[in-house]
Amino acid sequence: MKQIDASAAIFDLRNFTDNFSFFSAKNDDRFNKFVEKICSAGNDLALNISDEKDFYFNSTGDGFLILFFSENHFIKCYLWGLLFNYFAKEECKKFCKITEKEMSFGIGIESGSVEQIIIKDNPNPIYTYLGNVINVASRIESTTKTFARTTLIIGDEINQLLVKELYGINYQSGRRDAYNSYNEENTNKKYNFLNETNQKMLVNYIARIILKGVNKPLSIYRLSPHFFKKNHKVFKRLINDLSKIIGKENFVKDYLSKI
Repeated sequence: MKQIDASAAIFDLRNFTDNFSFFSAKNDDRFNKFVEKICSAGNDLALNISDEKDFYFNSTGDGFLILFFSENHFIKCYLWGLLFNYFAKEECKKFCKITEKEMSFGIGIESGSVEQIIIKDNPNPIYTYLGNVINVASRIESTTKTFARTTLIIGDEINQLLVKELYGINYQSGRRDAYNSYNEENTNKKYNFLNETNQKMLVNYIARIILKGVNKPLSIYRLSPHFFKKNHKVFKRLINDLSKIIGKENFVKDYLSKI
């Protein structure tokens, strides 16, 4: 089957089962409406960043999967993640304040390849996708539970693609050079340069970790709470750079102004 380059974003709501049971027992539809609003907003944002032919959306019950395809799929996916992270945080705050119930989320993002599966024995053919990148994104999302104040984590492959496109840097090669350097001064310079690049990307390098179902240790990067602020110059610069590449500057400015 044909391999399709793609970036995957997994969104997962926390405390889903407890909240669903609580509100269902009270015949209270506020939780269902909240989930509907979150999922619809995630799909709508992807549609505005990309278009119908360039992304795939599928519900997972307590969240959803989005795949971005075609040129700049990694740019679209990370931009979606940053914007939707902002939206979801605000919506969760509102829900918690109104209902006095806990609600949070996690987002995992990675790039790789997928294969399309078509179920044809149906009046309306069903399309779905298989790919290790989906599993990796899901495992990355699960790690957001491990680190305090962390709602979004990206993988090594999408970080590599983003940094190369935005800054012309081979991040993975630079990290290997720093690790293999035996000169302390030179090593410090290399790591400082990587840290400066991470800041531009609004992330902190966590570590190489072993994820369940993933063959080799994976480097992951958490969204930095310090830089993730609408009025922070680093945030505004990155959002502008990402949206400019795909020609969505006006939409993104309008989107952020409404949150």
